Amino acid sequence: MRQFIHYVLAGCVLLSAVCGANDAFTPKPADVRVVIDISGSMKKTDPTNLRKPAVDLLVRLLPDESKAGIWTFGQSVNMLVPHRLVDPQWRTEGASKANTISSVALFTNIGGALEAATEDHAVPSTDFQRNVIL
Repeated sequence: MRQFIHYVLAGCVLLSAVCGANDAFTPKPADVRVVIDISGSMKKTDPTNLRKPAVDLLVRLLPDESKAGIWTFGQSVNMLVPHRLVDPQWRTEGASKANTISSVALFTNIGGALEAATEDHAVPSTDFQRNVIL
């Protein structure tokens, strides 16, 4: 009897997954906000500046139907690459700007950077799955 119940439950889970695949499991395109620390302390934390190739790789891997933006922060917050739809122009700008990442800023304003990158998060998005990479 116990084994029968397991089969019934497994069948119900499989059936619900198949029946709901059209709506519930259709992934939304990504909306990626990348926030990068450029404070002087990163000279010790990331001495070989692996942030540059990481951002360059991310810029190349984001799908065209996604949205993305890149912010840097130290004492102040700067939009390195504007938040918009990813297209060949956005990729070119992102790859170019990745090379400017360094560790020259004073202080570490993580709070301000997260506020800037997520300023529209109070209103839920129905079109995109939002993500923040710090």
